Amino acid sequence: VFVEADRKYVQQLREMYSQIRAPYAQAGACLVFGVCDMEEEISFLLHEYERFQQEYPKEDFEQHPLLALHLLHKKL
Repeated sequence: VFVEADRKYVQQLREMYSQIRAPYAQAGACLVFGVCDMEEEISFLLHEYERFQQEYPKEDFEQHPLLALHLLHKKL
């Protein structure tokens, strides 16, 4: 369960996102953004969804930002 007090850590994760090298870890971070109600990251999540599809077509990394978008859409 997301605790609002932890939001600063999620924001720090977003700021450090470009430093994450493993695509699986990037995908996991995208999911965290959705679980933590980061509506301001919708365009970023869409971009990452498309990027994962293009760069890793044999993997399912795009499912993480897609699920994050779904979670955000349900809360809007």
